[in-house]
Amino acid sequence: MESFRVQLWNRTNRIRSALVHLTEPFLHGLGLTPMQAMVLYAVQNQENANVGSLCTLLECAQGNMSNLCKRLEKDGFLSRRRSLSDERVVLLSLTPKGLDAISRINSGLADADRYFDAQPPQRLQKILDGFDELEQLISSISAAGGNKDNA
Repeated sequence: MESFRVQLWNRTNRIRSALVHLTEPFLHGLGLTPMQAMVLYAVQNQENANVGSLCTLLECAQGNMSNLCKRLEKDGFLSRRRSLSDERVVLLSLTPKGLDAISRINSGLADADRYFDAQPPQRLQKILDGFDELEQLISSISAAGGNKDNA
């Protein structure tokens, strides 16, 4: 039998691939990657969104997030403006194109939402509980130093 680590890696990859397959048709049509779509959702759902707050929320390095936001701004999905209370902070907001993209993504996922809504709540909770257990296990390994480079 394969080790738990190998099974976990394979299943994680299959889930990632399935999610990409589910979202790719409409994200590609919008010119967005899954991560860019996540950034748009985060900006929409966060008051006073900025690069730092997005890094924390999406667990992404500041340089990567900054580049993502610059690209989304260049492509017309985001706007950036300096905070009036602290000019060091650059606030992010969705443009009309960004709001339209979110609306199209939501429409594209409507079938998935209907399928999820048709599932017994216990099944959905079991799935979420499993993800919580996995996150706790991996966090415990990291906290114990299990992610050290053995080179």
